[in-house]
Amino acid sequence: MTTPKRLPEDELKKTATFFDGLRQDQADNLAAGLFGIYTSVRCLRTAMGAAYRHPRPSPPPALAPLGDRRPLPS
Repeated sequence: MTTPKRLPEDELKKTATFFDGLRQDQADNLAAGLFGIYTSVRCLRTAMGAAYRHPRPSPPPALAPLGDRRPLPS
């Protein structure tokens, strides 16, 4: 896993100023949206991890088409 990169100090200050200036309803909407993204990504990663840990069984062999009425060999 890669190490996250930090923003430069001036970009951090601009970002903090933006978030600090949000009204309460804007902050609530932003928080709800970010939480939704976070939980969706966590669920997807969990599901993908389970798929890798527990591979699906192989599908059954193909059956003859319905129109094929030949008798089965004895």
